[in-house]
Amino acid sequence: MRDGRRDADRSRAGPSIKRQKEERMKYGTLIAAGALAGVVAFAPAASAVIQLPTVTTLTATPPTATTGQQVLLSAQVAGCPDPTVSVGMSFFDGTVNISPDPSGAVGIDAGGNASLPVTFDTPGTHTITAVFNATEGCAVSSATFDVIVTAASVPTPTTTTTPIPTPTVTQSNIVGVTVGSNQRNNNTNSASNVIDWHALLGIRDS
Repeated sequence: MRDGRRDADRSRAGPSIKRQKEERMKYGTLIAAGALAGVVAFAPAASAVIQLPTVTTLTATPPTATTGQQVLLSAQVAGCPDPTVSVGMSFFDGTVNISPDPSGAVGIDAGGNASLPVTFDTPGTHTITAVFNATEGCAVSSATFDVIVTAASVPTPTTTTTPIPTPTVTQSNIVGVTVGSNQRNNNTNSASNVIDWHALLGIRDS
């Protein structure tokens, strides 16, 4: 009799905490699946609980960047008493989910904030969408922000020319030329100053 009363009390108390957690995770997975499909206004009813409306905002710092430059995407959801129970915030570049977590979302803190650093490889306008994956008591919401990306400039290679050194005349070269000239002059003088001893002694050459 006591066990029967205990079972009746459990049925009136509703699903167990474990069951509620499983339902919440299942609900969050459904929302994430909708976000992954690019449906940002998708909120399937998981229970009869009325969901509170939420508002999501999104910014990018800096709003304009070059390819390869890091940009910080910052999203915030307001209106949800406890956004941490959500699967998280999903970030999209166009329709491509760029959230690195396997769940397809970035965790949200108690203040409703979620951020994601990214880089872009292609220039152009990248339309970023942040999707708050709804909870059992908080509705889904989203926001978009356009990040303008330009191609990074490629540095122009510079060429340097090495000047050809100009020959210089040094003092040692000048002295060498002078000495050589004097030597030639001295040789000439020596040849012209040779004494003709034969003529002086009256010796005739045979």
